[in-house]
Order: sequence, then structure tokens, then C-alpha cells
Amino acid sequence: MNAEKDAFETQLAGALAQLRGVEAAIEGRAAVEKQNKKSQNLWAACQSLSTAIDKAVDQPGPLLPQLTAIHEAAAEDPLVSVVLNSLPVEAVSRGVLNEEHVARRFYKVRRWCRRVAMIGENGASPWTHILSYFQSFLIFDSFDPKKEGELVDVDNADTFDLLARAEYYLRRGDLELATRLVNQLRGEPRKVAHDWLLEARLLLETRQAANLLTAYAAVLGTAGAD
Repeated sequence: MNAEKDAFETQLAGALAQLRGVEAAIEGRAAVEKQNKKSQNLWAACQSLSTAIDKAVDQPGPLLPQLTAIHEAAAEDPLVSVVLNSLPVEAVSRGVLNEEHVARRFYKVRRWCRRVAMIGENGASPWTHILSYFQSFLIFDSFDPKKEGELVDVDNADTFDLLARAEYYLRRGDLELATRLVNQLRGEPRKVAHDWLLEARLLLETRQAANLLTAYAAVLGTAGAD
């Protein structure tokens, strides 16, 4: 009897261990599926945000719905919370203009900046305004694309040089570098470019956050697949 009892207990212990193993596997699988679902929801929400940013041509719309979806997809994720909290309030409540529209506005700003290139921080006489206006028609852009990688000597770069470089990089899709160049304008040209700089920075900051969140969602998805 004792031998049979011991054998039964051994079999029972083995069955229980096997059952616990199955339960652990099921729980592990459930955790993986939950993680995958989270990453999928986060990815979809991030894609929705990127689409909203790219489509905002003339009348930007609030990004709060897309950002709310991202928050709900990763409510307890500290990195997601930090990124969302870092977004400019205006981007959340008003939205951003897309790069195509920002680029179109640049050419209007560029034209007016050239016309006031001779006007300093403290203004100028009417005669200087007139000279500055006519000067804009006489000076042609002289940026040499062969020097694309060179550093800009801000102290020696004038309004026309900075604008020419900004246009060159903007045409090649480098809004960030174009914005940095426009930011170096001084005097009246900088005042003229003020609103454009705000829109460009708002777009860059918001798009950077969207790209970071999308990359993070992809990492979560990869981790879940492993």
C-alpha cells in the first residue's frame, strides 16, 4: 500500500507541476499578447498623429484627439507621458501647419525680408527704406551648392546670404537647417520672419515628438514579438 501511495503521490506531484507549467505558459502568452496589443494600439495612434500633422495644410486642427488616443494606448508608460507633456500647448490646442504650407510661406517671408534687408533693429529713415526696397531687385542669390557642408559664418553672412542658404536646404527637405539659418537674421528681416519661425519650430517640435513615439511603439512591438 505504501508503495502504491508513494507512486500515486509522485504521479500527482508530476501532474501538478505539469499543470503549473501550462498555467505559467498561458499567463506568459497572455502577457505577450497584451504587450503586442498595447504596441499595436500605440503604433496606430502614432500613425494617426503623423497623418494629422502631414495633412494640416491651410487650416490646422487641434491634435488633442490623436494625443488622447496615444495616452490611452500607453497610459502608464513614463516615456510616452514625458513626450506628450513636452509638446507645445499651441500644437495640442490649435495644431500645426504641414511642411508644404510652411515652405510656401517661406517664399513670401523671403521676399519681404529682402526688401527690408538694410533696416536695422532701431528702424531707418524713409530714404533707407527706399534704398533697401530697390536693393532687393539688384542682388541675386549667390549660394554655391558645392559648399553645402560648410559652416555658416554668422558674423559675416548678410540677409541675402542667409535667405539663399535657407531656400536651398528647404527645397531639399531640410526644414530644420533652413529654420536655423532664418533664425540668424537680424534687424527688420528677423521681425518679418518672426511668425514664420514660430510656425516652423512648432512643426519641427511636434513632428519630432511624433517620430519618437512611433519609433518607441515599433520597439515595443519588436520586444513583444521576441
